[in-house]
Amino acid sequence: RLSRTSSPKMPGRVALVTGATGEIGREIALGVARAGYTTLLTCRDEARGKALVADISAGSGGGDVKLLHGDLSSLSSISVMVGTLGQKYPGGVQLLVNNAGASEQKRVVTGDLLELQFGVNVQAYFSLMVLMAPLLIAGAKEGGARVVNVASEYAGELDLTDLQFEKRRYDANSAYKATKQADRMMTATAATKLFPAGSGVTVNACHPGVVTSKLLNGLGMSQGFDSASKAAETPLFLATDPSVAGVTGRYFVAKKDTKCRFSGDAKACQALWESCKAIHERVLGGGSASEL
Repeated sequence: RLSRTSSPKMPGRVALVTGATGEIGREIALGVARAGYTTLLTCRDEARGKALVADISAGSGGGDVKLLHGDLSSLSSISVMVGTLGQKYPGGVQLLVNNAGASEQKRVVTGDLLELQFGVNVQAYFSLMVLMAPLLIAGAKEGGARVVNVASEYAGELDLTDLQFEKRRYDANSAYKATKQADRMMTATAATKLFPAGSGVTVNACHPGVVTSKLLNGLGMSQGFDSASKAAETPLFLATDPSVAGVTGRYFVAKKDTKCRFSGDAKACQALWESCKAIHERVLGGGSASEL
C-alpha cells in the first residue's frame, strides 16, 4: 500500500530525486510529487525507470513525474543528465535530494576508476551539487532552493589518506560507514563553499532510518527497524517543511537538528572536499570545479 506522507504544496517547482528505486527513495519521491513538484527520478535501467515513474505518478494522485535516464556511478552520465535538466528547465530547479546508495560485499571499481560505494554514495553527491549549483541558484529566485543529502548515523572510519580502500583490506561495512561520514562532512562544506549566504540555496544532511532493503542486505544485515514511509519523514521534512527554510549546513535525525561529530573538523572537511573536487576535474575535465 502506498503511504500518504503529507507535505506543503509546491506547485510550479522542480525537483530531482536520486535513488527512487530503493525503499526509502520511493517514499521520498512520492512525498515530493504529492507536494506538487515536477519530480524527476534518475534510473539507469530505462524500462525499470518508466515503470517507477508510472508507479510514483499514480501513487501521488497523478503528480507530474518524469524519468531522467542515467547512471550515477558514471560522472559523464551525471554531467549529461544535468545538461538535459538545464535544457528542459532553464528557469532552474528548486530541490535536489541526493539519496542514491550502493553497498557491495566485494570491492567493485567503476568506469571512472572509483570504488563503487565511494563513487555512488559520495562522488555522485558532490558532482550533482557542483553541476546543478547554477540551476539551484537560479531556481532559488522563486522562493528558495534546497539540497538534501541522505546520510546515516551508521557512519565513521573515514581515512582521508585511503578514501577508496586501495591500501586497506576492503570491508563493505567500513566502506559504507566511511561514505556516510563523508556525506555529512561534505554537506557542511557545501553550505559555505558552494551555496553561501545570499545564494538562496540551503543544504542539509540527515539520517533517514534503517529499513529492510537490498542496500541493508548488501551490508550483511537482514532486517531493518523502520518502515520506508517512516524513514522518509526526515528527508521530506528537510525538502518541504517551511520551518527549516534558511537552515543550512546542518545534520538532522528524526526531524531534529543534531550535532554532527564529523562536521566540526574544518581541516578534514576541506581535505575531503579537495579530494572530491580533484576526482570531478580528472573525470570531467580541468576547470569544471576550479572556482570551488
